[in-house]
Amino acid sequence: MSASSMAPPLTCCPSFRLDAEVVDLSHGTPREIAAVIDRFPGAVALMNMAYEPFTTPVPYTYRLRDVAAAGAVPVAVTDPKGDERRE
Repeated sequence: MSASSMAPPLTCCPSFRLDAEVVDLSHGTPREIAAVIDRFPGAVALMNMAYEPFTTPVPYTYRLRDVAAAGAVPVAVTDPKGDERRE
């Protein structure tokens, strides 16, 4: 498939280059944020939008708010799909 026939990213954002550490927050729970908060300055936080299994569900918007309040900017999120696909 040629690049011209591929669909644009879901955000319709052009490609860009960013050199920064990526901090994996897993599901972005308070426990996971506290474990890596010292790595946030200058890093990109990576968070899974799905609910953390076996815990009280917290909407991803609240978790993003908590990640931002802890000092992570920007945050990239993944959204698990069927068949091992991620967006």
